[in-house]
Amino acid sequence: MPLGMSLMLIATPWLISAVGWRSAWVATSVCALGWALLIARAHPRTEQDAAQSARPRASLMGLMALTLASPGPWLLAVGFLFYAAQFLGAFSFLPTVYREAGIDPRAGGALTAVAVLGNAVGNLASGHLLQRGVQRSTLLITAACVIAMMSWVIYGSTAPFGLRYAAALTLSIVSGLVPGVLFATVPSYAPDPRAVSTTVGWMQQGSGIGQALSLPLIALLAQRHGDWSLTWVAISVCAGIVAFVGLAMRRFDAGRTGQASAIR
Repeated sequence: MPLGMSLMLIATPWLISAVGWRSAWVATSVCALGWALLIARAHPRTEQDAAQSARPRASLMGLMALTLASPGPWLLAVGFLFYAAQFLGAFSFLPTVYREAGIDPRAGGALTAVAVLGNAVGNLASGHLLQRGVQRSTLLITAACVIAMMSWVIYGSTAPFGLRYAAALTLSIVSGLVPGVLFATVPSYAPDPRAVSTTVGWMQQGSGIGQALSLPLIALLAQRHGDWSLTWVAISVCAGIVAFVGLAMRRFDAGRTGQASAIR
């Protein structure tokens, strides 16, 4: 996802100036269709797929009800909601901020794209750190604290541009820990092995809600205040809730460990 966002941040200004925003939207639709065809070609239906389809399946509504009745999927969904809200809020308006600072829109888009690409580093690092035994709650809480601090440097401080851009890179890299941790946690938080897909789906719904709400709310905040200097407050609130989710996950994990010990 960070790679795709970076490519579009770089390509969109050229597409809009060359063919207009409608054609730019058509181009993204064509990319999505091409990706769907590529997946269909790379993974054709096999006899094993047909055999699995013939087996009795759990009711989708039953799995959804089981997922929504379990605390684990809710923690993942809330965490992803506020991660998506802060990340999109932090980086969607950076090109506008750069333009208002007198930076060429194409250069601003390229700088933002490079910063967004750093998120992939955090995605990969999260898996490595989890494998080395770092607790997922520790990663979430640490990431949330760094996000809050870096968002203030980017939007709330009067630091030189170079320092503010370094803060944007840092925020992107460190915030990439969050989705990596959440996705890695899905198998253990799903209430049933068959409910992994519905757990991922619920988590993705949280992501969609966060993306849909963050931009208009941050834009409204900027409009009321007259500039972008309070954006860091909104981002920090989102980061604080991610930290709270990390604490809740620590308590949830401890409770499950205690139950398992009692059963033994």
